[in-house]
Parts: sequence; structure tokens; C-alpha cells
Amino acid sequence: MLVVRTLVLIIFIFGIIICTEDRNLERLAKRIHEAIAVIEVFTGKLIRVNRPAK
Repeated sequence: MLVVRTLVLIIFIFGIIICTEDRNLERLAKRIHEAIAVIEVFTGKLIRVNRPAK
């Protein structure tokens, strides 16, 4: 069985943020914020933000 996950790509100042799809946009925004808050330089970075398991 082939499982396809939808990814949301966000390019942020020459870095890339990859997120698993989350229809709860407030929760997604919070997780993205938490992931990037600790990073000073985004250039050349690949940041992954995964939806929590159910």
C-alpha cells in the first residue's frame, strides 16, 4: 500500500520549512513558531515540522 502524505513547503529567507498537513492552522502555526524561534540564521536550513501523532 502506498501512503502519500501532503507536505506544506514554506520558503523563509532562503531556508525551507517542511510541514506535514495539519488542518488545525493555529496548532500548525504554533509548531512552526516553536521550531524557528531557536534558529538565528535560516540561510541554507531545512526545518521539519511534523504533526503530532493522534
